[in-house]
Amino acid sequence: MKKIIYTKDKCGGCITLKRDLDRQGAVYEERDSSRLERPEDEIDIKAFIEEVVMKNIAPKDISFPIEYDYQAEKM
Repeated sequence: MKKIIYTKDKCGGCITLKRDLDRQGAVYEERDSSRLERPEDEIDIKAFIEEVVMKNIAPKDISFPIEYDYQAEKM
């Protein structure tokens, strides 16, 4: 499983989350929040569906940070 966090610049909650994860020694990948609006890969698309669409959140109402645990599909 791969932890991905979507963050915005100057987002207090985003800074706090990153500090907490760093203190825990957690491995994560940080991605810019804009990738949820303009996905660059399959992970962004899945994160948007699971964290926004399935929770019935309007894109303008998304609050950050968003933590997404990605698990690649087994073939």
